[in-house]
Amino acid sequence: MFETSKIFHRLRRDKARVVIAALLSFDVAVPLAIASGILIGRAVLPATTFAPGPTSGQQLGSAPINGQAVPFVDKQPVQGFSAVADNGDGSFMVMADNGFGAMENSSDFNLQVYRIRPDFKTTQGGSGTIQVETSIELHDPDKKIPFTIANHFSAERVLTGADLDIESLQVAPDDTPVQANRMTTSSSLSSWISRWPTAG
Repeated sequence: MFETSKIFHRLRRDKARVVIAALLSFDVAVPLAIASGILIGRAVLPATTFAPGPTSGQQLGSAPINGQAVPFVDKQPVQGFSAVADNGDGSFMVMADNGFGAMENSSDFNLQVYRIRPDFKTTQGGSGTIQVETSIELHDPDKKIPFTIANHFSAERVLTGADLDIESLQVAPDDTPVQANRMTTSSSLSSWISRWPTAG
């Protein structure tokens, strides 16, 4: 999980700018329309970025992973991301993937959507850093999910990587994040997702 930092690349082709996110350890399929794009900036979110939260990684064993001690006491990993949505104001919504790579070890990885703000490093300046601004923790208190989840008998029913493999993120006209995963449809998931805080 901690093999590399998350890199955000800003590409330009003619007058269009496109932001893509990629893990350096994987090959990235770039759409043909921007395959000849020019890198004009980048920002890095360290792999060791955590958010406050309940202890996670308790099913990862006891040996350090890439130098990181496990479990992650009183914190949740912010990475990795399975989707990025441009907010149009310099910030982006990024959606955490399904935890530590398998249902069996991800029941304490709480699914979240983060608002991040990259300061792209370009030839004109910029720090190349990324600030994590806010987050939404996904939960199902109204019991819309028709199967047993990791936090099935809790009041908040926080969703975890053992419950869903969320893969895509779109923003509805009313600013509600709508997600799709491999187990259900996006239309049924939309009723489970909280709105962004009014403060942004």
